[in-house]
Amino acid sequence: MRTLCGQYWWHGNPHWHPAQRGGVGFIRSAGIEVSFVTWMQVAIPLAFGLLFFAWLLLWFMYKPEKQGLEITLDKEPITGRGWFVISIFIITILLWFTEELHGLPSAVTALVPAIAFTATGLLDRSDVDSLEWHILLLIAGGIALGVGLQVTKLDSYIVSLIPSQNQYVFAILLVSGLVLSIFMSNTAAANLIIPIGISVAMSDMVNRDFEIVLAGMGIALATSLAMALPISTPPNALAYAKNVLKTKDFIVAGSIIGIVGILFVVFGAEHIIRFWTSF
Repeated sequence: MRTLCGQYWWHGNPHWHPAQRGGVGFIRSAGIEVSFVTWMQVAIPLAFGLLFFAWLLLWFMYKPEKQGLEITLDKEPITGRGWFVISIFIITILLWFTEELHGLPSAVTALVPAIAFTATGLLDRSDVDSLEWHILLLIAGGIALGVGLQVTKLDSYIVSLIPSQNQYVFAILLVSGLVLSIFMSNTAAANLIIPIGISVAMSDMVNRDFEIVLAGMGIALATSLAMALPISTPPNALAYAKNVLKTKDFIVAGSIIGIVGILFVVFGAEHIIRFWTSF
């Protein structure tokens, strides 16, 4: 239960999920800047609603035999290095939240802990080498792929095959992103679907910026919903490895939550974006 529910907190922060970082990159490549705060303003209400629904669903599907959870932790005093990490964490969060005041992109301020921890020896070369650099390369490659589609006009050709007057195009793209993410990397799925969605949005000459932000954020969130199989996300795989859950458990719960999540995005994202932003 906690594995499935916990994943929805990823939606609230564009830096916590590769697919959402890719969404920010694609929107930026279209000439529109979406700040850290703007993303959270839109995504956190959706994450709260979906988290509550997922908790209720899993509660009724797997009613616990006992109430509460007992966790025993060893109490140790916070060291000087610990306080240093806490201070850098707070500074980084504040810089993200005040992006519109100081003008530094969130990607730049994200370097603060990296520089501070390596410069002070808190992290060494082995720690840096252990980072999942392939994920960063996958994101960069996906953005490059999207730009390549635009430069070669291939995105326009793909868009021409889609009935742009169809009011269900956005929902179709969201479902496509969700389905692809179940069987492949959600980052790769986002990299494939978001450029198409943004290209469709660019055809709207009246609300162009709004449609681009809606497509980029909506599809990024939709591809983050996939968890209908043990292989869909790393947390699913970790939970499955405990031999407590079966594949059918993920299929039933993950499918229901994914479908409801799509409905949340389709009917909620547009209104939340209009409420919080001026796109």
